[in-house]
Amino acid sequence: MWVRLIVAVSLFSPAVAKTPREHLLIGTFSNEEQVYFDTEAKRLAPNKLLLRIVRNGDVLTIQRVDEFGVALSNIQSATIRHGSGLLILDYGKCRQIYRSTSEGLIADGVRGACDLLGNIVQVSASAMMVDIMGQNATELRRSRPVSCWIAILELRAFNLQHIRRA
Repeated sequence: MWVRLIVAVSLFSPAVAKTPREHLLIGTFSNEEQVYFDTEAKRLAPNKLLLRIVRNGDVLTIQRVDEFGVALSNIQSATIRHGSGLLILDYGKCRQIYRSTSEGLIADGVRGACDLLGNIVQVSASAMMVDIMGQNATELRRSRPVSCWIAILELRAFNLQHIRRA
């Protein structure tokens, strides 16, 4: 009985230490919510930051973008490496090291002199924490593409009728 239970638990338990979660780094992330609510509460708000992170093979590219996806900075590239259950982002002059947790990735050290858009401190399925030039960390939430539509022709017709009556 106990052997079956142990086998069942081992089959369905995530192998956190063996599986670096680099897929959590891919996407577009924004701190727009934090900036908005800090401003509303009259707290010191961080600067707005949107990062687009793309994977191409074993290379991640990180770029600062605006709300429409237009590039605002040069691309920074990092090679993904693994070692002893750790995920390493190798930027050449600098290496950021992460370990897997049950929620995602957490920074486990830096080797070398990093001059990056931001130091990624923690990543989960919904957000990442980024330390920007030694300031307080800011939360960048995962952005999802949205599409909207509006019947512009109907609005124009409504406005024209409204103007003619006046």
